[in-house]
Amino acid sequence: MTQEMQPWLPSEIARFETPAHHALVLTKAPHMVLLADLLAHHGGTLDARHVGWIVSGMLHVACYLEWAG
Repeated sequence: MTQEMQPWLPSEIARFETPAHHALVLTKAPHMVLLADLLAHHGGTLDARHVGWIVSGMLHVACYLEWAG
C-alpha cells in the first residue's frame, strides 16, 4: 500500500524548530497543485464532479495516513 500511495505524498526535505514554530520543508510532484491556485485558475468555482474527485482523493490519502500511523 505504501508503494501505491507514494506518488500522492510529498517528500520531506528538512525539519527544524525556531523559538516560536516548528517548520517542515517538503517537495511535491509536478502534478500537485495548491487547491487555492486551482480554484483561482477556474474563476472561483469548480464543477461539483471535480470537487467530488478531489475530496475522494483526499479521503484516500487520509485513510492511508491513518493506516500507516
